Amino acid sequence: PVVRTGAADQLVTAQLGRDYLPVFDSPSADLQGHVVFVGYGIVDPAQEIDDYAGVDVKNCIVLFLRGKPDHYPSPVSHADKIRFARDRGALAYLTATGPILSPYEIRRGATGRPSALYGQLSPGAWISTELAETLLAGSGDESNPDRLRTLQEQLNNAPSARSRLANRYASLHWKTTIEDGLLTNVVGMIPGTGPD
Repeated sequence: PVVRTGAADQLVTAQLGRDYLPVFDSPSADLQGHVVFVGYGIVDPAQEIDDYAGVDVKNCIVLFLRGKPDHYPSPVSHADKIRFARDRGALAYLTATGPILSPYEIRRGATGRPSALYGQLSPGAWISTELAETLLAGSGDESNPDRLRTLQEQLNNAPSARSRLANRYASLHWKTTIEDGLLTNVVGMIPGTGPD
């Protein structure tokens, strides 16, 4: 699997594992699009939240943060966020962990590294916080090197859209195959000390 990001004519290949992990059962992908940051990627008219307000994501690749803002009272799944993006015409999605972690996320060991994900049925990848910050470079306040942190703080404080067209593109390329075989699930490895 290959993910490239950057200016339209200067895409740079990201490093698998460090910068991104493709969604494990994502359909095959051979696409490129403008990156659009859509906050947490939530649409809930009852709560007056629409992270897609003011942006057109048709034929684009959306970038959204995992989780939800502190003030949002309802549960929202990753599948919900993908459906919101697909319903608005997005080609694919990128998910990133924001730089601000809740105490719960810290206890669970959440980091800015990409995580494994499956069961989403749309082309997508989980990217590192660092790559998400790079994608947002040049998409607004140039004097703020911590723009992703600032955007996440704003999203966490009030239910107003902070969506924006990034000055970057992304391309996703991989071929998904299905094969029969034995699946072994290793629950844990416990080191021993004796010969037995």
